[in-house]
Amino acid sequence: MPISPDTPSSRTRTALPAARLTLWLMLGIFVINLVVVVIGVQSLRYCRERTVEQVRNTTTNLAELLENNISESAQRIDLALLNIVDTLEHRMTMHPLSELDVNRTLALHKERLPEVDAFRVSNAKGEILWGKGVSHAAPVSYADRSFFAEHRNQPGQSMIVTEPLFGRLSIIWVIAFTRSYRNPDGSFAGVISAAVPVSYFSDHINALKLGEHGTAVIRSTNKALLSRSPVVDGPGGEIGNRKVSDEYAALLESGVASSNFHTLNAPDGFERTYAFRRVSKLPLVFTVGLAPQDYLHLWYEVGLY
Repeated sequence: MPISPDTPSSRTRTALPAARLTLWLMLGIFVINLVVVVIGVQSLRYCRERTVEQVRNTTTNLAELLENNISESAQRIDLALLNIVDTLEHRMTMHPLSELDVNRTLALHKERLPEVDAFRVSNAKGEILWGKGVSHAAPVSYADRSFFAEHRNQPGQSMIVTEPLFGRLSIIWVIAFTRSYRNPDGSFAGVISAAVPVSYFSDHINALKLGEHGTAVIRSTNKALLSRSPVVDGPGGEIGNRKVSDEYAALLESGVASSNFHTLNAPDGFERTYAFRRVSKLPLVFTVGLAPQDYLHLWYEVGLY
């Protein structure tokens, strides 16, 4: 007897291809979605890598800008010191130094270099005789400063730049740029110093736009903190503090002039990508760091960091 089109057997044969088609459609949709997800993840990964690379370039450029600005200022200060040396040594060939003449010379150079708090001059014993704030009734001396001994041992040789010092006359933290001058017979006559306030260096790094968690730091090559932006409360933010990350210490000991590094736990507790740069001919090192919380904030927002 003929089988009716509506019999169970015919419906089963019709349903099987439909089920297979539905399965294939679902599988196809799954594959398409998987491909989209993979492409999206790869795209995000690529964007993240590009962002990190841009951060490295940004921090490097900022550190280089700082280095150039400070180096140029240091060159101007050294030229002023050399000019003062020449002036004093020339006058000493004709007559003893006059307080009025020396102070006038120092004031002239101070007017030309606003970053300098004061120029001061000592004698061969270290006694500061001339310059801003000098009082003969209450003499102050450089004799116990390490730079004084270096100049006395090698008079007229080079400019010596100190780590942060607390000024005995200025009563502020300064970096001292120093040179020695000589008597007509070539012997050591004393030291000329240009005291540059730590605030001058702070102004440079405070002007940088580094995001909420970014930082810029200036240290001496012996790790002593000169300035940090933003300011950190506690010992880690104190001038002269020597606590640094392991990555920073390794770069400092390596002797490289510049580099990049990433630390998961900086002394203030933040993860950052840094640029490291020594200042040419000065015992100073800059680091500029940006935090993933700022430059990868979109990844943080969607929970992909």
